[in-house]
Amino acid sequence: MKNKTLIFFFFLTHIAVFAQKSCRVTYDVEITEDFFKEEDGTIAVGYDKKINEALKTNAPNFNFSLKINNDASYFEAVKTMSNDNDSFGHKMTTAILQAKNKYYVNTSKDQKLTEVEAYGKKYIILDSINDWEITKEQKKIGNYNCYKAITKKVSLNSDGTFITDIVVWFTTELPYSFGPIGYGGLPGLILELKDDVITYRLKTIDFKQPVKISKPTDGEKVTNKELLKIGEKSNESRGW
Repeated sequence: MKNKTLIFFFFLTHIAVFAQKSCRVTYDVEITEDFFKEEDGTIAVGYDKKINEALKTNAPNFNFSLKINNDASYFEAVKTMSNDNDSFGHKMTTAILQAKNKYYVNTSKDQKLTEVEAYGKKYIILDSINDWEITKEQKKIGNYNCYKAITKKVSLNSDGTFITDIVVWFTTELPYSFGPIGYGGLPGLILELKDDVITYRLKTIDFKQPVKISKPTDGEKVTNKELLKIGEKSNESRGW
């Protein structure tokens, strides 16, 4: 209830600018920390070190696009600036950034759909929009005053359930309740998002180009838990 009250307060204080509009937002991405570390937290060596270096080198070659139209958004990777898309570094970065995924969010329906390719098939993962804790912390990103907000990310794999913080900075000066990789529901556009070691940052906003958004339909609809079970069965059939 506390989070919903805060969000409602932000909407009231900025209601004059919150007419429904459309736009196209572009984000840069950066690997801000080592993806792999030793168990004691020290710098990784060997193959893990090679992957860390490849990720940091290749991540700046990726851009992501967020299309917004009224109460829906669509987030996906755009073509990269790499001259060698078949290189080890590019392929590894594509996998870590999950750059082949497509993210659709509809705030009026409290709906988040993630289109993924896994185990030789396409799936659409069904989820709801995140709850947020809006803090008192503020900072400026470009010309925009931003507020810090935090939500929990729940990840499922064969080792169990893992919960990590997603930290974002959003501005109420831009009337769009969306952001990178399917996160939204805040009273303003997310300009910066940190997901573990990956950080997405606002690059450009285009208010002029018309935006059309199609809801993803190509894939079997599943929940995260159902996709995990599919993965476990797939691994068992291969003897893993």
